[in-house]
Amino acid sequence: MFADDTSIVFSNSDITDYATEFTVTYGNINLWFTISSLSLNLNKTNYVHFTGKPITKIDININIEDIQINNMYNIKFLGSTIDNTLLWKK
Repeated sequence: MFADDTSIVFSNSDITDYATEFTVTYGNINLWFTISSLSLNLNKTNYVHFTGKPITKIDININIEDIQINNMYNIKFLGSTIDNTLLWKK
């Protein structure tokens, strides 16, 4: 990982609380970053909603500081591509 990469993992079984938990978590992380003289680039911030099985797309509207945080269905992490169902098809 590069020094400028940050990953946060949280779990919530209630999809309606997902955006709220994301916003609260972001607030806590942003406070820590500010105290540490660091910052997050929200234009490069994305989220992945991991599921245990393939289901229809779940798009949760998450806006932080008037910036839309996008849901990614697969990401590259430490050189491996991970999809949101953890099936490793990519």
